[in-house]
Amino acid sequence: MDIKEKRGLVEESITLKISDFGKKLLYIKYGEESGLPAKKVGYFDVGKGGKSVLISYSYEPQVAMDLMDIEITRSDGQTTQQLLSLDWAQLSYGLRPLFLCSCCGKRCNSLYIAQHRHLYCRNCQNLTYESTRVKKTSLRGFAYPMLRFRRLKESEAKIKRISYNGRMTKKASALINWTEKIGSLVSHLRSVSMDSQRI
Repeated sequence: MDIKEKRGLVEESITLKISDFGKKLLYIKYGEESGLPAKKVGYFDVGKGGKSVLISYSYEPQVAMDLMDIEITRSDGQTTQQLLSLDWAQLSYGLRPLFLCSCCGKRCNSLYIAQHRHLYCRNCQNLTYESTRVKKTSLRGFAYPMLRFRRLKESEAKIKRISYNGRMTKKASALINWTEKIGSLVSHLRSVSMDSQRI
């Protein structure tokens, strides 16, 4: 009998998002393809605490628009070289980059470091989200709202601004919507719990 391998959690792995590189580096408006920079180099940290890594990148869009050379430096000083492939999605305003997983070729917004030393997609790293492990009926139905509430508090810390040009930002709007949903769910569960205690 085959023993199913337990999947790791996305929340516990190191995540590299396409947005970590910034709009000026990768996002291209129509008609501006010829004005791309000859070469861009830089570095930034991803991850938290002892699990963080330094990502150094070198990108030459005029030579190869769909390839980026990166170096991953861990906290113990070990480095890994990797050539990332990019694919470009055509949107109304221009071209938006996506990663191509070096292992399976899948297009994705995020790559992860977990089981393997290289950056691969969630499926190749055998990862799942924490919310999929929580039964909605556990703790009399309060477990899932508690998990969502914790995630909301984490996302609240990441919001840099609430409004831009007189309009609410997408992140702030999403936070308010989720807060309202969780509030109504918790009040519903409380009333159900109180009704069951009266019986």
